[in-house]
Amino acid sequence: MVYQSEDEMMLNIETSSPLFLLAYASWDPMWIKHLESFESLASKLSPTIMFGAIDVAQTQTTLQVNGFPTYILYNGSSGIEYIGDPCPLAMQNWLLKSDPLYVIKNEDELATLQRWSNQPIALAVVTDILSPESVMMQTIARGNAGIFAITKNTSVVPGDRTIPRLYVIDSKINVTSQFTNTWSVPGILEFYRNEQKGWMIQYDPLNDLDPTALAHILIFTDNQASYHKALMLQLHKIAQRNTQICYLVITDPSPNFYLYFKITTRPGLVFYTDSNSFTTFSYSSLQLADILQEKPLSFYQSFLSFQNEHVSNILLQEKTELNVLRRRHLEEVLLEPVLEVHNMTTLQEMVAYSKGCLVVTFYSPRCPSCHTVLDWMHRALSNETKPFCRLSKWDVDQTPADELKDLLGRSPVLPTIHRYMKYTPPVAYALTDQTTYEEFKIFIRST
Repeated sequence: MVYQSEDEMMLNIETSSPLFLLAYASWDPMWIKHLESFESLASKLSPTIMFGAIDVAQTQTTLQVNGFPTYILYNGSSGIEYIGDPCPLAMQNWLLKSDPLYVIKNEDELATLQRWSNQPIALAVVTDILSPESVMMQTIARGNAGIFAITKNTSVVPGDRTIPRLYVIDSKINVTSQFTNTWSVPGILEFYRNEQKGWMIQYDPLNDLDPTALAHILIFTDNQASYHKALMLQLHKIAQRNTQICYLVITDPSPNFYLYFKITTRPGLVFYTDSNSFTTFSYSSLQLADILQEKPLSFYQSFLSFQNEHVSNILLQEKTELNVLRRRHLEEVLLEPVLEVHNMTTLQEMVAYSKGCLVVTFYSPRCPSCHTVLDWMHRALSNETKPFCRLSKWDVDQTPADELKDLLGRSPVLPTIHRYMKYTPPVAYALTDQTTYEEFKIFIRST
């Protein structure tokens, strides 16, 4: 329920413990989302735990909290603030005091956890179940969504034998990443979330390729082969360097893929832009398997160079295509009798593409004299036969103050005309009440 007063809230706390309270502020643009999420949790846990909410923006309250929304569990008169991840699953674990931290005894238990988990596992190797690192993992698991585990068995994850140590294990792509920073709750959470970003995903033929990706790396591999783990480890390192690229792990042994991409056997790697543009990594499968086992750093450097070269080509092509489109747009704009200029970038491009000179009239719709000059511009275009500079106008009311100061100085006089030509400084002309149409024509005449 949503309390209308603090007295109503306190009465409910005294009679309905335990009670979980949401203190929110209706001036927060996300308040409806917070309330809906809270109601979803309440529907699952009521009547084991009572739920209540209060809008501190509409109701005077003596609650001592740090920001909104705030969640407080009352059991009697005292309250405990919830400081974990504000997602229903984490709050449910915390409220029910269920233990979401897994204790792994051996490799078989870890393998079982990997089989049914649908997300990476954060596994800490600790000296004791009650060690400070274990307590830290317990705190993280209680207050955050994810899969968290600890073990005293140093052989569960092969490699470094120092304790404590922390890994994030992604069983889908068979990659284990080690945490190397100072142990802290924020540091571990950041590491865990970064490892969930999905630089590498399992290929699913039923799903379309990600249209937002700059390109795709197709990884043809056999997850039972001896080279697989080394291949995935090196590609995982490379994948973290450029998150614009999507890495697809393909374990399907169907020969159609291999024939299309001209790969004889696994492993194989393809830089894929589209169906008409893809390049196979030059190493043969046997060479690739050998170099991964014997010289992994050499593979890392070689494939990173291969990837960077193709990324550079794509970016250069995109830049070229963008410039062509921009030029076409400007050519269309330049066909207009009186051009509209809105910013310095547009002005510079117009000057660059104009044949001859460009005249810009700086005006304000609120300025009567400015309307006179705008009328002169259209009159000149309609009645005069001699060539003029290209004519344009710039509404200063739509221009940020800093940019306007750079263009016209601290105290601009309107209307003001500037004449621009390539490779020469602009010429300014401030019109007055005595300026005549003939004088205006002389200034805008082509030079």
